Amino acid sequence: LPCWTQTIQSNDRAYDYSLQPAASFSTHRKSPPRFSDDSTIDELVQIAHDNLDVMTPMATAALWNKISRQINRRDGRYNNHRGGRQNTKETKQIDDIFQHTMVKLGEFSTRELTQTIFSMSKITAALQKQENRRGGEAGHNRILRELLLKKDMTPNEDVFRLFAGWSMDKLEQFDARYISNLAYAYALIRFVPEFK
Repeated sequence: LPCWTQTIQSNDRAYDYSLQPAASFSTHRKSPPRFSDDSTIDELVQIAHDNLDVMTPMATAALWNKISRQINRRDGRYNNHRGGRQNTKETKQIDDIFQHTMVKLGEFSTRELTQTIFSMSKITAALQKQENRRGGEAGHNRILRELLLKKDMTPNEDVFRLFAGWSMDKLEQFDARYISNLAYAYALIRFVPEFK
């Protein structure tokens, strides 16, 4: 597989990723964390960050799936950290998890890759809908918005083009259901990745 080298530009910072298919995860004493549907986003982030060294692709995909579900909850329970100055610790935790995800994409199975892209798209779409409610925006929402959206609230092309690149590398391994889910994910955020 080719090496994907990508610079991802967020609203306030840039990340350099030299992404190569890596060796399988080594054996760890700790087991990957399990994420509960009842956990808030802040709790999910804390658990993942505390166990970042054993976050397998499966656990990482599950985390983003849980975050996407919580951020789309109509009862607003996920939004347990409202307003105020952005928490530096929280910013670092989400940044670390996001970077871990992007660096490990080459190790994801087609199922894990599809789930992660689909979850990221759902998070992005939810944040776009909340554009006019920033006054009471939760801290984690602001951080995720800076990572997944540009200042004009359109998707961060670098991020979703990178996802598409890894999908292209594994295209022959995707079954029809996963391809359908990927198509829906990109349609959800109205973004069509183009390659030179």
